[in-house]
Amino acid sequence: MQYHASEVALHNNQENGHWIIVENSIYDISQFIESHPGGSVVLINNTGRDATEDFKRIQHHDNPRITASLKKFLIGDLINIKLKDCSLGRLYKQWLDIHYLIIEMQNTLLSDYSFLSKPCTVDDLPLDLTPYKIELFLETHSRFVNGYLNLTLKKLDALKTLLTDNMPLKRSTTDTLNILSCQNFIKNSASLMRKKNSTIHTAKISVNKSWHKTMNAYRSLIEDNDKELLSEIKFQFTSGLKLFEIKNDEIEKHQLLTIIQSINLCITNYCELVELETLEILLDNHESISDTHISKQKILENEH
Repeated sequence: MQYHASEVALHNNQENGHWIIVENSIYDISQFIESHPGGSVVLINNTGRDATEDFKRIQHHDNPRITASLKKFLIGDLINIKLKDCSLGRLYKQWLDIHYLIIEMQNTLLSDYSFLSKPCTVDDLPLDLTPYKIELFLETHSRFVNGYLNLTLKKLDALKTLLTDNMPLKRSTTDTLNILSCQNFIKNSASLMRKKNSTIHTAKISVNKSWHKTMNAYRSLIEDNDKELLSEIKFQFTSGLKLFEIKNDEIEKHQLLTIIQSINLCITNYCELVELETLEILLDNHESISDTHISKQKILENEH
């Protein structure tokens, strides 16, 4: 059997199974993940994408026992796209590389948030949202916004430069400012939440319970939106990859630009939603959040 990279991309979850690509061969490792000597996470983080680099980095390719075991899970070969147009070839390679990067981010984000369903200390119950877990959640979310999204935006800009014949096509000033503002806001608000979390932990039991109930709802919403955003970005990149696979040298660049613009819009909408939800947590109940700019400014000033 032969498969395109866009089809392999679908197989990085329990529902569809876990596939990996190693040196242009495709393996279904769904039944092996739990028994992997190095743990399941290292395999799961590489599913749905090309794992050749990581496979070689740990020198598995030089171990006959490992390569023989891997062959048991072989299901087919990767269809490589060959483009006659050199500029399209470079564009395809960059698109594919970013596509794999987004899948890796998606896999890693699931691992990052997995602590929420596990005990973090000997006294924890698995699903308890303890003060310590709240801090871990805030760190994970901050890393997503200021790390994952930052890198994604830089990669999108590099793609647009290639698509427009090395003439950079800038995001609208409004979108750029909104995203940068959101990143700065989340960085500062996470710090404020940690302080509030530490203070409330020593407060009256009734106040403590109210805070944790609020934070649990907030945590659930933010976690879902972080995951949904990456799923949407992955879907958009996969749709672009399918265009390469179907049209080859006949692909039209404006279709890819439309996809990138759609991704930027998704990120902008995500940032606006996160800002509003975070403001509701940080502002006192009697304060209005109708003027987002003033509310944000107040929070940022309180940080200093």
